[in-house]
Amino acid sequence: MALGAIPPPKQVQHADATGLRSEIIHTIRDFATNAPRNLQRAVGPSEVGTPCARQLAFKMTPTIERARDLHDPWPSILGTATHVWLADAFTHANNVARAQGRTPPWHLERRVDVGFGLRGSCDCFHEPTGTVLDWKILGETQYRKYTTEGPSETYRTQAHCYGLGYVRLGYRVTMVGIGFFGRSKRLSDLHIWSEPFDINVALQALKRMRQVQELVQHNVHPMRIPATPGGACYFCEYRGAAEDGLCPGKES
Repeated sequence: MALGAIPPPKQVQHADATGLRSEIIHTIRDFATNAPRNLQRAVGPSEVGTPCARQLAFKMTPTIERARDLHDPWPSILGTATHVWLADAFTHANNVARAQGRTPPWHLERRVDVGFGLRGSCDCFHEPTGTVLDWKILGETQYRKYTTEGPSETYRTQAHCYGLGYVRLGYRVTMVGIGFFGRSKRLSDLHIWSEPFDINVALQALKRMRQVQELVQHNVHPMRIPATPGGACYFCEYRGAAEDGLCPGKES
């Protein structure tokens, strides 16, 4: 062997020769499952815009446990990590602005109160333009769907709720936007959807939330609340057999 030469690789092992694969997956899944964000039961801005009032009622009923867990935590983990990185990037931009004697333009991960107990952490607010921004880190299918068709009503409502939260903090809000990043895309493929801030979108979501809350507080079972079946039923954590007090989804 020549001096300094690197030995050639041994035959590729298709099986897990370390014996650690299952333990690694379990460790990651356990940590993700027990993260505060996944343990919270209070409805947040990211959920209040769901088109299905029955799903909202299930989420608001603490005595009903989730029927199933279809959630692979890996996309959420990647999304959370990307959000942290983006916050660091815009914090750096704020520091540069301060060093140049300018007012920092970005508000990052700020907790906002939308009203009636609806609170959440807004990813980004650009104060000079009055623009609320929310980041979404998407796989190929969702990226293609939302960049061609626009955001879901849930995503759109979330953005306007954050807008109302900043208005209640005393800021001027003119636009709301969603930055769609593709997990398998380039940075230059970033797609920004935006529209003028409409307080009525947030107020309507709050009104429906209060109506559902009142029904739940009067012990109305979620199955007595009309459902809005659709494609999202596949991912609903409360989908199951009606005889078990759960929603059959599209078949309801």
